Amino acid sequence: MDGDRIITIDDKEYILRKFGIGEKIAIRDNSLDAMGNVKLGTFQLKTLAASLKSWNYQDGNGNFVPPTEENILKFLNPDHFDQLVAAAVEVNNITIAEKKRLSGNVARPSAGVSGSMKDS
Repeated sequence: MDGDRIITIDDKEYILRKFGIGEKIAIRDNSLDAMGNVKLGTFQLKTLAASLKSWNYQDGNGNFVPPTEENILKFLNPDHFDQLVAAAVEVNNITIAEKKRLSGNVARPSAGVSGSMKDS
């Protein structure tokens, strides 16, 4: 549990963990579109899902549900999302420079067109 962070919001408890390099690569690979633009919501969801070790959410029958991407979308209180994503980013040391690199300085493929168009 070294490095884990326990966060309590309202009556919900979340335990966030530091994830590994493999998860970090998978998050990056799945958070960019074909033009190299960051899909922010996807990045946030995948970051949270990789970091969320446990939570105390239950289904309608009182059974605890695992904190998967699908269950985050189904059960997570929407008011908790931004705070948890911010904590997951902090726990995993995603720096401002790295966030900027992901969001703006990604090399984009050339459209294959050079020069300007003129009327003929």
